[in-house]
Amino acid sequence: MDTFYNTRALNLDQKLALLNDCKAVCFRWWVDKLDCSVSLSRQAVEMTFEEITQKLSNKSHFVVIDRTFYMKCEKKHFEIGFCTMISTS
Repeated sequence: MDTFYNTRALNLDQKLALLNDCKAVCFRWWVDKLDCSVSLSRQAVEMTFEEITQKLSNKSHFVVIDRTFYMKCEKKHFEIGFCTMISTS
């Protein structure tokens, strides 16, 4: 079973520190978005790490996941996902 870590109590500085620490040790990272008006599947987006961190705010929601099941060809890994909660209206 996957383990989800509670990060709701983190302030903006702690969120930035977490992302920077994770980026420093990661072996792969990418950005995707879910826009259901375009597709029900996530779509890859070209965005630098700096652009990602600039979108962060105190309202950003983090999900840190320790995956139990992964492909045999993959390294053991964690995943971090966040919602910037930016309104397009």
